[in-house]
Amino acid sequence: MRRVSLALVAALLGCAAAGTTLTAAGVNGPPPGQREIFRLLEQAIEKVERDRACRVPPPRTTFSDDPPSSRFLATLGVLRRPANEADRVPDDALRHVAIEGIYRGYVRVARSAGGRDFLVVPARDIDSSITRPARCAAELRRRFGRLIRAKPERFKHRARRVLRQVIRFGFNSPARKPVEGLFLFERDSEGRPASGGSVSLNELRRKGYVSATFGGSNSRPARSGVEGMVPDSVARVTATFPRVVRHRGDRNPRRYRSRVTRSALVRDNVFAFVVPRAPEDAFPSRVVWRAADGRVLKVVRFPG
Repeated sequence: MRRVSLALVAALLGCAAAGTTLTAAGVNGPPPGQREIFRLLEQAIEKVERDRACRVPPPRTTFSDDPPSSRFLATLGVLRRPANEADRVPDDALRHVAIEGIYRGYVRVARSAGGRDFLVVPARDIDSSITRPARCAAELRRRFGRLIRAKPERFKHRARRVLRQVIRFGFNSPARKPVEGLFLFERDSEGRPASGGSVSLNELRRKGYVSATFGGSNSRPARSGVEGMVPDSVARVTATFPRVVRHRGDRNPRRYRSRVTRSALVRDNVFAFVVPRAPEDAFPSRVVWRAADGRVLKVVRFPG
């Protein structure tokens, strides 16, 4: 029996459309609670895949020597600048990304105004969605529900959110066309991609990309590193994080003392800052895009 790996679970999560996804894995690996969710998902998926119709081949990574589309290049200046030595990332360092047609000549290192390094990985098709019979998703819900039945309510809430992402992007996706876009990864101490997520080109142009990663120890209060990417002409972003955080299916929303507002300069199309919240609560309700002269270019609102 083929064993499902945690890398496969992470790959399923990584293909979610940006702007709606929080990647909770930190630079030094996900926090313990997230690792436990991944482990239980691995167990449940392994059981589900005893049904041959529910098995799929492992996600694969391919590379392309072609350039991105002209529309892609016109959107991001960081891709248009000539590559330097720091931008040359070995193919092996990107094998875990599991996307089709990475434009290897256009992988770039972007440094935020605060000095955090990110790896921009553009690709012909970032959507590694998988289609399986409907019974596979139903069986996964049943088995995973059994595994988390005795867990604390907060753990179950987080676990169900992750499960919904896995089912949405790994079980219920219909046939579709290639989706050009990119992965944005924070780099680890060795310069390799660590935590991150993906965004389609269309979504990037419309809403930008925002994600949060675990940014501190297990002590309280929790801290999250929030990072994002925006098109050319955006020089500064201001993000607002609501006082009351509601997650789908959550009967008891999380209430904070006040809203949090963070502003950051944009450099190489990326921005980054720290928010005193756990990753699942560190998603903004709105982000204001400003030009270099302070003009408001767009106000992007996200559902609460």
